[in-house]
Amino acid sequence: MAHDNLASMFWNRVERDGDRAAQRYKAGGTWHTLSWRQVGEAVRELATGLLVLGRRKDDAVGILSASRAEWVQADFAIFSAGCRTIPIYPTYPPDLIQYLVNDAGVKTLFVEDAGQLAKVLEVQGKLDGLEQIVVMQGYEGEASPRIMTWDELRRRGRDNVERLKSDLAGRVAAVRPEDIAMTAGAFGALGVAIRALCDAGDEVIFLSPPWFFYEFMILAADGVPVRLHLAPPAFEPVCVFDWRVT
Repeated sequence: MAHDNLASMFWNRVERDGDRAAQRYKAGGTWHTLSWRQVGEAVRELATGLLVLGRRKDDAVGILSASRAEWVQADFAIFSAGCRTIPIYPTYPPDLIQYLVNDAGVKTLFVEDAGQLAKVLEVQGKLDGLEQIVVMQGYEGEASPRIMTWDELRRRGRDNVERLKSDLAGRVAAVRPEDIAMTAGAFGALGVAIRALCDAGDEVIFLSPPWFFYEFMILAADGVPVRLHLAPPAFEPVCVFDWRVT
């Protein structure tokens, strides 16, 4: 197999460097190491679990979590199943989570813990296409068709690894270099914020050099973009603001 996409490159690395260190994480004050073989086992079970849940190629699967070993494993599993990763900032409030889940069409959502789950459940009646929530840690509620633990998803995958082995291999082989691997949610969140804060004709200042989409986002909200140039190398505003309370 040609290693020309993220999925095949990952599985090639698992095969090549099986016993070498792939991830290190801290738990209970102690550092732990996972080999490429161990990460591969987790990813295989998770990816197969996604197939069991009915995820199809190009389906959107979200991750609502801070950086952690499981974040990376979930991401590897998502693109191994031929799906798209939708990362959601763990600091987002329920209404922004709702917007991003609906806007991206997320079908399955990984959440870090009970706190993140609570935010999702607060708006669960407004999440039109969300089918399952997978909690990475700290969930002690009863399992249901909609909510399951990380270990439960792995178990479902493990129980079906042999049955779906060829299906998963087909998903990996079918990934093309031009397929979407990840769709970042910051753009949608910023666009919502600008539209909420601005009235038509409001001036919106953005720093230059900017992220290339700021100006278009402001225009889409009927705002007036105002570019504020910065003077290198001091990285200070060229102009001086005189603030007065009137």
